[in-house]
Amino acid sequence: MNQPRKLVFLDTDILISAYEDSRCKGILDHAANRDGFQLVTSITVLGETLFKAMWIVTWLKTS
Repeated sequence: MNQPRKLVFLDTDILISAYEDSRCKGILDHAANRDGFQLVTSITVLGETLFKAMWIVTWLKTS
C-alpha cells in the first residue's frame, strides 16, 4: 500500500534562498527527488517572490 506523500510548503524566503544559495537548492532538489515528499507553494507566494525579485533587481540597478 502506498504511503501518502508528505507536503513541504515553500514560502517566499525559501524560494529566494533556493535561487541565491546552491546548498539550499540542493536540499530542495533532494527532497523533491525523494519518494514520499512533495514540494508545494501557493500562487500568492509566487507573486510575492516575483515582487521581491523585481525589487532586488531595481535596487541593484540604482545602487
